[in-house]
Amino acid sequence: MKTKLTTVEKRALNLCQSIIRNEGGQIDVVWSKSAMYGMNPRIEYHGEKCTNVSGCGYDKLSQCLADCLRFLAPIDSEIHGAIHGTGGAGESSTEKALLKTGWKLEKLSSGKTWDSYQLSMA
Repeated sequence: MKTKLTTVEKRALNLCQSIIRNEGGQIDVVWSKSAMYGMNPRIEYHGEKCTNVSGCGYDKLSQCLADCLRFLAPIDSEIHGAIHGTGGAGESSTEKALLKTGWKLEKLSSGKTWDSYQLSMA
């Protein structure tokens, strides 16, 4: 059975395919204010969003990273699901899951409305 992806998921897949081709790359998370849910993170690729994260009561940054970077693993694979499962559990959980796939995620810098990461082959 073929998995049907949303437009946002397709963008995340394209971003991850680019990272794989280049054996690494930079990921920038931009935070924007929501009237209802405070600050929400998003990752963009060619100016278009690759994630939809909002709400409260969980770690939105790890959800954003996991939602996008799960596509570094084959869709419908166990590791794809394992990376996605780290969403909301904290950055270190996502970093550890990615490391199991051979990808190292390192925070380069951050500010009030952005976080920057480097992905490289472990």
